[in-house]
Amino acid sequence: MPKSAEITSGVFQSGEHTYQVAHASVTKSGSRKNDDVISIKEQDGEVSLLVADGASGFGFGDVASQALANYFHTSFESQASSRKAKRFLIEADEAVRRACAGDAEGADTTGIVLSLLDGRIEGASAGDSQAIVFGTSTYELTGKQRRKPRIGNGAYAEDFTGRIAQGDVLVVATDGLWNRVKLDHVSKAVLAASGMDQAVAKLVAMAKTSSGNFDDDVSVVCVSLA
Repeated sequence: MPKSAEITSGVFQSGEHTYQVAHASVTKSGSRKNDDVISIKEQDGEVSLLVADGASGFGFGDVASQALANYFHTSFESQASSRKAKRFLIEADEAVRRACAGDAEGADTTGIVLSLLDGRIEGASAGDSQAIVFGTSTYELTGKQRRKPRIGNGAYAEDFTGRIAQGDVLVVATDGLWNRVKLDHVSKAVLAASGMDQAVAKLVAMAKTSSGNFDDDVSVVCVSLA
């Protein structure tokens, strides 16, 4: 039987803005481990999140993505700026490399890190996970990111800035979603959803194959202004 998504949701306050956030991560059908990681934290009136997708080629993608998540928890600071996010990912490259020394040598991961503060989005990315704002128009925050090398293998992050307005939905997801679902279908699904829980549930369901399975790990975060 295909796995179902366990959706986690919350409400976060940042200045005069209240964010609704929901997320879920589903393991590839037939796999015992998930190479994806979602991590969210709130500090100093700022909401920060990380989405990582470890590369499975070496068999230790989960080690690399979890190493990035651990570094995010211990080392990512508030006071959002895209330059700070970019510097964080560049420094995280060495942290992931050290964590993967030994059996996991050569493992690496994609990474998107971003902060939400008073309607602003400040972040950076490396790899092929994506962050896109859907609303009256589609704004690809990660459109200029470099797919390779990934974090842990010499990645060079690209920074980005943006805004989220009332009625917009920010979607941050791994390639398990983007490789299967067209952007216009994502847009229609999340903008018609009654809340971020429903938006995440719709996107995860859309990432299934015709047989009802998942051919890759799928991780999705949806954010809106309450």
